[in-house]
Amino acid sequence: MTNRCYVIGNGPSLKHTPLDKIKDEPSVACNRISLIYPHTEWRPTYFVVATVNIMNIPWYVDIMKTIYLGIESYVWNVLRTYIRPRKNVHYMECHQTGIVTPAKDGWWHDDIDHAVTHWGGSGTAMMQIAAGLGYDELVLLGFDANWKLAIDGYDLNHFDNTYGIGSGMDRPGKISLWNTCAKRSHKWIKKMTDQRGITVLNATPGSGIKDYPMVNLEDIL
Repeated sequence: MTNRCYVIGNGPSLKHTPLDKIKDEPSVACNRISLIYPHTEWRPTYFVVATVNIMNIPWYVDIMKTIYLGIESYVWNVLRTYIRPRKNVHYMECHQTGIVTPAKDGWWHDDIDHAVTHWGGSGTAMMQIAAGLGYDELVLLGFDANWKLAIDGYDLNHFDNTYGIGSGMDRPGKISLWNTCAKRSHKWIKKMTDQRGITVLNATPGSGIKDYPMVNLEDIL
């Protein structure tokens, strides 16, 4: 019997994902996930904050909405200035926060109390934390990874059109870098999870990530 955790990305497909159907299942989410709360009863079991975008007031406000719910939260330790100690907050080191240099096998940390690797983005950190918590099947939702330029101020890469505005969505070079990052990081994650006997399934419709078996969420519930 598998020990499953849903790993929730913030891609545009998430707004069409029936999250209420997994509201009683373990899940991990990150960053501005609170923007979807008005549309669902689902809330994550675990929450990850590993982004310097918290310096932006809208990001800070939305991140703290989840922290204040008392959800078990894993926070990059350099963000202590923004997220003060609370019973539900665990500070962690984040290593290899870049997205260009090819990853090394030793970057994956099995002991998440020591550190996690952020190489490739918050999705990498979430998957590593879920594995570190003992889950041996990870199901990806909202991992679209088809980065597009913002149009007329609308972010096309997240479930909310205001999610990433101001973080480079209007710069072609940044979009190209993120698409390259997605391809590189998941090839590496697939290798790391295979070595540890962890199954990863992708239940994101139309996902640009092709490294894991694609499944329909309805079929695995």
